Amino acid sequence: MLQLAGYVNVLLHALALVGLAASIGCLAYVFLVLRPVGHGATTRYQARILRLAHGAALGAVAAFAGVLLVGPWALTGDDGSWPIRAYLDTGFARASCVRLLLVLGFAILLAWLRARPASALRSWLCAAWMIATLVSGAWAVHAVSRLEHALPLMVTTILHQSAAIVWLGGVLGLLLCVDARRGTDAALWPRLLARFSPIGLVCVTTLVGTGLYIAVHYVGDWASVIGTNYGIMVIAKWLLLAIALTLATLNFVHTRRWRTRGDAHGAQTRVPVYVEAELCALLAIVLLGASLAATPPAADLASERASVAEVVATLAAKKPQFVPPDYTMLMADYSSPLDFFNPSTATERIQSNFNHNMSGAFVLVIGVLAILHKLGIAPWARHWPLVFLPFTLFLLLIAQPTGWPLGPEGFFEQMRSPSVVQHRLATLLPLAIGVMEWRVQVGALAATRWRYTFPLLCLLGGAVMLTHTHTALGTKQEFLIEVSHAGIAVLAILAGVGRWLELRLPPPAPRITGVLWTASLVMIGLLLLFYRE
Repeated sequence: MLQLAGYVNVLLHALALVGLAASIGCLAYVFLVLRPVGHGATTRYQARILRLAHGAALGAVAAFAGVLLVGPWALTGDDGSWPIRAYLDTGFARASCVRLLLVLGFAILLAWLRARPASALRSWLCAAWMIATLVSGAWAVHAVSRLEHALPLMVTTILHQSAAIVWLGGVLGLLLCVDARRGTDAALWPRLLARFSPIGLVCVTTLVGTGLYIAVHYVGDWASVIGTNYGIMVIAKWLLLAIALTLATLNFVHTRRWRTRGDAHGAQTRVPVYVEAELCALLAIVLLGASLAATPPAADLASERASVAEVVATLAAKKPQFVPPDYTMLMADYSSPLDFFNPSTATERIQSNFNHNMSGAFVLVIGVLAILHKLGIAPWARHWPLVFLPFTLFLLLIAQPTGWPLGPEGFFEQMRSPSVVQHRLATLLPLAIGVMEWRVQVGALAATRWRYTFPLLCLLGGAVMLTHTHTALGTKQEFLIEVSHAGIAVLAILAGVGRWLELRLPPPAPRITGVLWTASLVMIGLLLLFYRE
């Protein structure tokens, strides 16, 4: 129960943060970008953005309410009772209740503002309530539990979150105004880009500065950066930030080119696509932030750090495990995935290595075939997506041998384990990618919206991996498992971004876009091929 509750809590917290970021960020975009531009067409776009902000706020309310319910559910007694009163006496629960009420009030005020968006009184009340909602999050972060520097860390964390929210909201707002590139509103789009550029620069500077301060206090030292779950997730977050910054830089370059040279081609055709990809990277950062909130800070795990040698040994090349353990021995030795506190046995570790190494072989073949097709070396290699089909069959029948359809544990019985839920959902991804992308490659769906299935599912898979955590206890063994998963998640997002840009940018797309997603597939294959527990 504790394991499932922990996973549900991470998911709900991630959804709550996404909803909160979208609602507050969009409102900030209206106040900081859209209204100051002063163009006559902004009224229509303002109504569209406020509608999304209101819907996102309602979603955040539902998710925060779910987070409050998960707490007592995780502490269910042997008699089935929920310790609701004891849970509500905790500081975290009280802070969460206050935050829920503030988010609910914010959603109500957004509905009120939507009725009369030009009202100065309603705008000022929404802005004040928005700030109060942001500040309320300070009592639900790691800083509250620190014995030293608690107040500076709380303030810095709120500044960090605010910068990310304004940046994400600005990107989302730009996407909602993207049709301003054409027709009578054509002059609005470059003006919005020019207005947002300095705001985005302030957000980035604040995000990096506060992020460094937080990392110094939560990570502690360089040994913890690569030797703990928290440190590796921080590295993953900085890599995702680098992706978002690269895309933001491209946007800035094209915007500056329009302002200095009058060349609007890039701002009109390429910037909207870069903004789409930038939004995906920022959403991934928010999801990773939710996982970090559920992970013990590295500075508190001095006794559970892995050494550099252990990390290198975990990631180093090895002879892959292509032979599964004896099934009789596995069945005699296995522990149920429902038993969270029972450590894996030696036979189970062999099975896990076999699962990951075989998966790596499939993904590596897929990546190599995709490269051969991109280079035009082997025309038959365009059928590379079909390799996903035997990969799916392997995941379904072999990867979980103790459960349905081959093992004694039932399908729904095992679904109480979050790790099994994640793995079962992951099984659907290669099936969908294999079928849809193959039809894209052979031309049947190449001109339809179904061609976006592959990049979107890569992004979804990366998002699932970011919430796929073995870090509940913060032990060294959990970390040595997580270190490869974090890398796979970042590479999956990079593959999705690369393929998205390749499909969306005006032809011919830069060659680097194809290199990004094919090389990412190969790297994922290698990480899985050399995976070990």
